[in-house]
Amino acid sequence: MTLVLCRMMTKDLAKLTLARQLALVFVLSFMIDNGHAAWKDKSDPLEGFNRASYWLTEELDQLIFRPAAVVYDCVIPGAGQILVANFYGNLLEIPSFLGDVLQTKWGIAGQGASRFFINTTLGTAGLFDVATRLGIERHKEDMGQTMGYWGVPPGPYLFIPLLGPSNARDSAGLFVDLFLTPYRYLDAMSVRNTLYGIDLVQKRDKLLEAEKLILGDKYVFMRDFYLNYRERLIRDGVELESEEADFGGDFEEELEDFE
Repeated sequence: MTLVLCRMMTKDLAKLTLARQLALVFVLSFMIDNGHAAWKDKSDPLEGFNRASYWLTEELDQLIFRPAAVVYDCVIPGAGQILVANFYGNLLEIPSFLGDVLQTKWGIAGQGASRFFINTTLGTAGLFDVATRLGIERHKEDMGQTMGYWGVPPGPYLFIPLLGPSNARDSAGLFVDLFLTPYRYLDAMSVRNTLYGIDLVQKRDKLLEAEKLILGDKYVFMRDFYLNYRERLIRDGVELESEEADFGGDFEEELEDFE
């Protein structure tokens, strides 16, 4: 019964409003919880909802975001894609700097501030990564990592509709990080939305090659990779004793500059 309804909803998905699409997540989550209890996992107590959210996100991705990324990849030359990635990467120095300060990583925070100043000025608003050429490497931090650093537990795994893998702690951190996005405060809505849209497309473009490396159940792969990856970020790259050192290694290399 669930499979039949999924097929019906897939056909009509494009005709539904976003609000109705999101409502389907909650309906489908209850169906999955009741019909597929075997999916339950201790690290993923909300798997019913998460799989429903994942299903909806995948449908929208195949309908909108992946085609847009393919067009972007074909139309924008490699050099242009690098400039776009540099621009958005430079903006991420702001939450990274705050995260380093809150973790009392003063030296790394100073490097981040230097990177932002150099790339924003000499690098023409961040289009050119001059700081890396000068030997000042980028260090990624966010509010989720910062809370994890100070011992805040991750909470249950969450797959947020349209945004992807997360957990309770990182979701709260993401909310804070969004307020640190400079173009969020632009008065011109058209410009602000365009910048958001380009960011989404250029990030999805980076996943075109990485998604070829996913094996088995894509939902499980993404969940396990995310939980492993985020834990190592909080530990500053130190592997957990219980994990294999090469889990998702090739996949992680493809995503090195994704965030």
